[in-house]
Amino acid sequence: MAPAPSHRVFVTNEMSGDMTVIDGDTHQVITTVQLGKRPRGIQLSADGSSLFVALSGSPIAGPEDDESTRPPADPSADGRSQDVSIVDAESFTVVATVRAGTRPWGVLAVP
Repeated sequence: MAPAPSHRVFVTNEMSGDMTVIDGDTHQVITTVQLGKRPRGIQLSADGSSLFVALSGSPIAGPEDDESTRPPADPSADGRSQDVSIVDAESFTVVATVRAGTRPWGVLAVP
């Protein structure tokens, strides 16, 4: 008999710069992966082997904040801001980081 498929939940955490991996069946945290400054959008690859996570160097602010008084984005804060981190979906390790331009917020993986 084949084992039941594993259900995982991937949550990016902007304030702490990481991603929490949760077992969807037990609701227990499996691990937390350090990614970089302000991880945002996340996408699982079509084959399920990789996660793509957008990292934004922009400061956190609400819609009511005045952009003219906000500090500028900091692409050098940790060497991985304004990039996309590629995470192995089994080992939960960052295998590559790709420069993505200014303030990436989301990722779409097209098969």
